Amino acid sequence: MNNVSQVNFPDEVVAKIQVYSKKQLCILYKVTKNTLCAWINRSRSQFDATGYTKHQKLLTIKQVNLCFQIWGEP
Repeated sequence: MNNVSQVNFPDEVVAKIQVYSKKQLCILYKVTKNTLCAWINRSRSQFDATGYTKHQKLLTIKQVNLCFQIWGEP
């Protein structure tokens, strides 16, 4: 079973929600790792609710979905 879902955004672009590494998310959002970590820390309670730990290298589908909800489509 494929665990990839898609989100349609108003401008008709489709972003895949799948497991991403922090490095991949940095590339998608065009930010440094420090910036990505600062963004996560600003919404830490929401990320903690998904089981997030600051040392994990991969973000789960649930966590990536949260990123897209908070920061918008990369």
